[in-house]
Amino acid sequence: MFTKTLPFPYQWQGISAGHTDYLFAYYEIEREFRRRTPEFQASTKGGSHNRRVQLELTKLYITGTLTSCCYIEATVNFVGVTQVGQKYYEEVMESLSTIKKIELLHLLVKKEIVIEKGHEYKLIKSLIKKRDEIVHPKAKERSEGMVAMHGLVESLENEFKEMDAALIAFRDYIVTLEPLAGLGVV
Repeated sequence: MFTKTLPFPYQWQGISAGHTDYLFAYYEIEREFRRRTPEFQASTKGGSHNRRVQLELTKLYITGTLTSCCYIEATVNFVGVTQVGQKYYEEVMESLSTIKKIELLHLLVKKEIVIEKGHEYKLIKSLIKKRDEIVHPKAKERSEGMVAMHGLVESLENEFKEMDAALIAFRDYIVTLEPLAGLGVV
């Protein structure tokens, strides 16, 4: 059994390194962002533009988003196989989007349709949408509405808070479908 203890709010343990390692990696990325926040804020005071800092912040945001979504998808895949079996999963579910997999698993396990208006569902869906925007970028016209450099640190602080909330919501939700998802609260 693979287990690690993480600081609050990540106090859960896992049975599969395949999906829990993504969670541990996300936590390391977030901790790096928190550790370097004062440095980032000092570098952008007064609206100064520091390209190195902007790239470092962007790297942390992208890797944090991708890693948290890898954790969600790997866990959903694990739950899918445990709930419906490898053969059915590969034939029917494997090619679905992560959100569709969650919805189908919810229907199969709970015998009800996912209510899309739920707060937790919106958090998870929003995080996956951000991942899709990173992985499948669209050309955008540069506008005055872009986040100013001095507001980038605060903007990313909010992004990491939203990622944390989505991961906690996902953890609380997924164990209702499959307690063996490796997310038992310590």
